[in-house]
Amino acid sequence: MKKYALVVGVEEYRDSGFSSLPYARADAIALAERLRDRCQFDQVRLLADESGLDEPLLVNIVTGLRDISSDLQPEDLFLFFFAGHGMERDGHGYLLARDSLHVYPEHASLSLELLRKTFAYLAAGRRIVLMDACRNCPEVGRDEVDNTMGDGIARDIAAAAQSQWETPAMTALFTACRSGQRAFEWPAKGHGVFTQCLLDGLDGGAWSEGRLEFSDLARHTIAGVRTWMTRTPGRTGVQEPWYEQFGEPGPIYLAEATDPEPATSLPPPRPGRIEILKDPVLRVETRPAGATVKVDGKVRGTTPLDLLLPAGEYRIRFELQWHVAVEQRIRYDAAGDALLEMSLKERPRITPAFFPMTSEEAKEVQAVTAKALGLSLEITNSIGMKMRLIPPGEFMMGSSVSAAEIHRRFPGGEIEWYECEHPRHTVRITRPYYLGAHAVTVSQFEQFVRATGYQTTAEKEGNSWGYQDGGWKEVTGMSWRKPGFAQASDHPVTCVSWEDATAFCKWLSQEDGQTYRLPTEAEWEYACRAGTETHFFWGDDPDGGEGYLNAADLTGTPD
Repeated sequence: MKKYALVVGVEEYRDSGFSSLPYARADAIALAERLRDRCQFDQVRLLADESGLDEPLLVNIVTGLRDISSDLQPEDLFLFFFAGHGMERDGHGYLLARDSLHVYPEHASLSLELLRKTFAYLAAGRRIVLMDACRNCPEVGRDEVDNTMGDGIARDIAAAAQSQWETPAMTALFTACRSGQRAFEWPAKGHGVFTQCLLDGLDGGAWSEGRLEFSDLARHTIAGVRTWMTRTPGRTGVQEPWYEQFGEPGPIYLAEATDPEPATSLPPPRPGRIEILKDPVLRVETRPAGATVKVDGKVRGTTPLDLLLPAGEYRIRFELQWHVAVEQRIRYDAAGDALLEMSLKERPRITPAFFPMTSEEAKEVQAVTAKALGLSLEITNSIGMKMRLIPPGEFMMGSSVSAAEIHRRFPGGEIEWYECEHPRHTVRITRPYYLGAHAVTVSQFEQFVRATGYQTTAEKEGNSWGYQDGGWKEVTGMSWRKPGFAQASDHPVTCVSWEDATAFCKWLSQEDGQTYRLPTEAEWEYACRAGTETHFFWGDDPDGGEGYLNAADLTGTPD
C-alpha cells in the first residue's frame, strides 16, 4: 500500500478582483511537511509557490491530479487538500486557482464537477478530501463576516467526495466549516484555525499506539476548533468543521504502527554534505524544497536542481520566502557527481494585530512580533522609562459614540471638539514601535531640566492650564513644578506644552543615541485601544473606567 497527496495552497491571486489569503500557503506547506515526515507518505505534490512548476495554476493542479491518478492502485490512499478561494456561479461551484479569472471562473478554475469526475476515476481504495478557506465570496478574506460557505459549493464538494470508482472505496470529507458558516484565522499561529488544529493532531494529539486513524484526527480537530471558539469571545459567526465518510465502512489510516519512524525523529542532514552520485551533475536539494539557488550571485533555478558546473570553488546561496537565507562555499572537482543538501530554518513571521482581541491574544501577537524581529517585548531606557513593543495592525480610528448620546448625557456641554473624532475610518499601522508604558514622570522630566537648564513655556509665560476650584482653567503663575495640587516624583508631569515635550524627546535622543518622538494621534489611539472596539477601552459605559469622563472633561479640556 502506498500513500499519495496533492496539496494546494493559493495565497496571492493574479486577478486583483480576488483578495489574498495570508495563511493559505503556510497551511499547505505545513500540511505537506507533516504528511512527508510524520505520516511517511510516498509522494506529496505541493503546489504553493509564487512561480515555477509548483505554482498553484489550473494546469498544474489538473496535471497533478492526472499524474497521481495514473499511479494509484486499489490498495492505495490518496489525499487532496485545497486552501484557497471558492465561488459559485450559475449554480455551480469552483475552486479558484492562482490564475483564475473573476469574470470567467468557468473557463479558468477547477470546477467541482471536474473534481467529481476525476475522483470517479481514482483507483485508490481510500480517499481523503480536505478543504480550508473554500468560500462563496472571493472578494474578501476567509475571516470576513460575509465570506461564508455557500450551499452550492457545499453540495458540489460532497458530490465530489461521494464519487465511486468501479471497485469499493472509502472516502472521508473534512472541511473547515459547514454551509452558511465561515472559517477564522489564527494570526498568532500563522494558520487558519482549522488547519492549526489539524496540525496539532498530526503532531501527536490524535495518535494512538503508534498509528493515526483519520476519524481520530477529525475528532481532535473539531474539538480544537470548538475550544478556540469558546476561548475567543467577540467573534461574529460560528465555525464547526464538517466531517463525513462515504462508501465502504472502515478505518482510514494515515500512519500505522508498521510504518517506519517519522523522518522528524532522524537527525537532520548536515549542511553542506556532499555525496557521490551516479548522474554526472551536482544535484542541489533543500528541505523544504522550492528555494531559489544562486551560484556566485547568479540565479540558477529552484530546488531540487541539477547543476552542470566545471571544477572549481563556488558560493551557493539558498533563499526561500519566510526562511533564513543560507550561503555555502563548496569545492567541486567535477571528477564525480555530487549531492548538496541544505536544511532551511523557517523565519518567524510578523503577525499583524487584529481587532477585537483578548488580552491573552494581544500578548501572543506581541510575542510573535518580538521573536520575528529579534526584539525585546519591553525595554528600559537610561532614565528609567519602560517602553513596550506595539505590533503592526489595523483598527478603526475615531469615536464610536454619537453626538446625540453625548448631548443626552451632558446637555449644554461644549462638544465642538467631538466633531474631530468623526467619521470613523480604517487606519493601518505598518511598522512596530515602542511606546512608553506610563506617562513621563516628574522625576524623569526633572532630569531633563537639570541637565539642560530648560525653561518650560509655562515658566516663561507665567501661566498654564491647571485644575483649580473644581475645574480646568488657565491659571496665572502655574508651572510644571507647581501644578496646583499635590504631586509626587512618580506622578505624571503636568503643565507641559507640545514644545516642551518635543524638547524633552530631542534631549533623550541625544542621551541614548536613538530616536525618541511623540506618537502620532493614530499611534496613540491604536495603542490605547489595546485590541478593543468599544466606545472606551474598558467598555461602552463612560462611568465604567478608572479614568471615567466627567462633565468637566467634556467641556473643552485641552489635550
